[in-house]
Amino acid sequence: MKCHPWLLLGGVALGLIALTPGCGRKPDAGASAIPRLDQDEFSVMSYNLYRFGYYDRDEDGQADDFKPDEEVSALLAILKATHPDVLAVQELGDEAAFDRLIALLKEEGLDYPYTQFITGFTPHAKNGLLSRYPLASVTLWTNLTYTVADTEVGVSRGFLEATIQVNEDYQFTLFNVHLKSKRFHELGQTEMRRNEARLLTQLLKDRLEENPEANLLVVGDMNDEIGSAPLRLILEEGGVTDLLLRDYVGDIWTHEWTYRQSYSRIDYLFCSPGMLAELVPEKSSVVRHPQNRKASDHRPLLGVFKASEQPRK
Repeated sequence: MKCHPWLLLGGVALGLIALTPGCGRKPDAGASAIPRLDQDEFSVMSYNLYRFGYYDRDEDGQADDFKPDEEVSALLAILKATHPDVLAVQELGDEAAFDRLIALLKEEGLDYPYTQFITGFTPHAKNGLLSRYPLASVTLWTNLTYTVADTEVGVSRGFLEATIQVNEDYQFTLFNVHLKSKRFHELGQTEMRRNEARLLTQLLKDRLEENPEANLLVVGDMNDEIGSAPLRLILEEGGVTDLLLRDYVGDIWTHEWTYRQSYSRIDYLFCSPGMLAELVPEKSSVVRHPQNRKASDHRPLLGVFKASEQPRK
């Protein structure tokens, strides 16, 4: 197996670092790599939990198998180590699964008094938001549609928009997004994802037209790579910037497809110029943790920000 050379952030030397494990790396440092936040900072995590709910895992035709205990335990270990202030999750089974997640986190000492669930047109993979801070406003975009080949189609998971009041003087608006998957669809999965991206882009443009200094943060599983038509649309016309997060060894991948033995970057944090000024880049990362592979096929993203308005850089 070949290992690919990467230039480490902040480093002065090149090291051989693979996108896949098993190339002579030392074991993950885990929680030791999690940054400590200052009192004037807060963190936002985006995490695809991989089928957190009841699914037909044993292929008996019945969706009656909850996420296995070992996967749930691994997930909780990661969240306990990172303890994000705001947690945006994707791929919930249903609202009962979301409630179960909230309860399990509370048992681990992670209390999120402000939560929001959203269900879109698809019966699978819902989104949720958990926050230590009050939600000043919430808009659930569950009725957005577009037309493909004379067929009206709804945004598969909807868009969860929430304005979060971090303190008396600082707030930001988060969009939790899970775009259409690459699974085959007779209408064309790429075209469907592009249309969902177009509708999201319009929402972002509307917010920035209302207030060019608005603090916007788009998070989630976009199911596509940088350079794809859907992501080019969001980044070129939506007024947001890709944060391009890395883990502590420099890897940027966020999704592992075991069957294909492939790694890709399909989860993102995008910021408006106003909120980009508050980013603390040295504490923001793709989370690398020993329990990652047990917990989910995705790795969580952690953004750290100053909790007060900062001048644009």
